[in-house]
Amino acid sequence: MASITRLPRNVTLYEAVRTQPGALSRLSSAGVSPEYFDYRLCDAARALHIPVERLTALIAAQPDDGSAPQ
Repeated sequence: MASITRLPRNVTLYEAVRTQPGALSRLSSAGVSPEYFDYRLCDAARALHIPVERLTALIAAQPDDGSAPQ
């Protein structure tokens, strides 16, 4: 079972992207543009109409090991 990285909800997307390797590309591929980077996680999730858990999962996902997605 993969470990879950917890990010404080008051951290901005910019701060989260800076500290999580690969987060920028995962957010970009999910359609999250840099205009949301000043938002806190909970505010960005609300503005994007997605659950904050999904947004956190995109940011904190482990880097791919090269295998195909399941």
